[in-house]
Amino acid sequence: MENLLTGELADYSEQFRANRANAEQLCLGMKQRQFNWRPTARDWSVAECLVHLNISAHTYTKAIRAATAGARERSVPSTGPFRYGPFSRWLMRSMEPPVRKRYKTPRRFTGSPTQVFDVEQVLEEFRVAGREWEQCLHEAIGLDLARVKVRSPVVSLIRFQLGAVFAGLAAHERRHLWQATEVTKAQGFPSG
Repeated sequence: MENLLTGELADYSEQFRANRANAEQLCLGMKQRQFNWRPTARDWSVAECLVHLNISAHTYTKAIRAATAGARERSVPSTGPFRYGPFSRWLMRSMEPPVRKRYKTPRRFTGSPTQVFDVEQVLEEFRVAGREWEQCLHEAIGLDLARVKVRSPVVSLIRFQLGAVFAGLAAHERRHLWQATEVTKAQGFPSG
């Protein structure tokens, strides 16, 4: 896909691409036992962090595509710059690592804690998610990223500004990649 992204959308694209590169580097040479190891029964494994991101990406790209399609029909154009409200700015900041506050993850956004995940399969799904993000960014070209609203797939009454959704989801990926990296540093992490 030719990269026609500029400004804020190009920045989000770079963030998502950096996250993909970080995930690849994190999992390079990782064995299945390491990938699925949990520091405690409460903590997620590297695999669970990435599976959560894959599920989130799949769910949120549907919501983003619905919002951008609707915005095109209603003609909500703008080239920016865009201003985001206090709630959107809080959302973007709250997702950034290091984790200061833990949030309860809805069950539909997690894999089974007893499932054994394959490193390459989960990474390939993460690559696919990256291509989906790129497609969503391209579908947002020319739209007003502050006026277009994305309905939350978690709480349907909540709607987020499109630009804040992109920023928040890129930060969300960084948050869980940081969490996955912390797993590899935990006492007892398998050596191979």
